[in-house]
Amino acid sequence: MDEKRDLPNRSNKLLEALRHLRATEKHKRDEPISTPRFHELADEVEKTSRRIFSIARQQERLGDEAPRGQETINDIDRREGDEGPAQQGEPDGASPEDAP
Repeated sequence: MDEKRDLPNRSNKLLEALRHLRATEKHKRDEPISTPRFHELADEVEKTSRRIFSIARQQERLGDEAPRGQETINDIDRREGDEGPAQQGEPDGASPEDAP
């Protein structure tokens, strides 16, 4: 496996999961507490959080196994032509509405 090529994919998945988590938590905050919809959204927040930790662990393993070099994840992402966050307008995949 080429760890360096897989890192951008994992990073893109992590950023997307984080965006999903933020959006879901925002929706949950607008729901009346303890309603069925509130609990559905709370379950989704928990599920997404677990997925985020899983992706982060995968990234850590890949990073440990990848040979050291000067390339960044964004460099590889651009070179491979992935439509990841680095290709979507913001250098880190963030959007203005993600700002605190």
